[in-house]
Amino acid sequence: MSSPDGGRSISAAEADRRWDAWTPGVVAERLDGCGVPWAVAGGWALDLFAGTISRAHADLEITVPRADFPQIAAAFPDLIHTT
Repeated sequence: MSSPDGGRSISAAEADRRWDAWTPGVVAERLDGCGVPWAVAGGWALDLFAGTISRAHADLEITVPRADFPQIAAAFPDLIHTT
């Protein structure tokens, strides 16, 4: 089975092996110059507040004002999938 963009499907195990979650620094670089307020949320936010990494993080959440979401999404054109 192939994906809609012509790529090949991979197993969940392969996806887990390849996964490399972003850090807050990666998102900060991607959003540099965006001009929209955003903040790190969830587990990473707690670690940033505490000033230490408490555990490995498998994901990263950010929060943005709803009205500004289109500008945030535009900062990640390589992740937008259209059909």
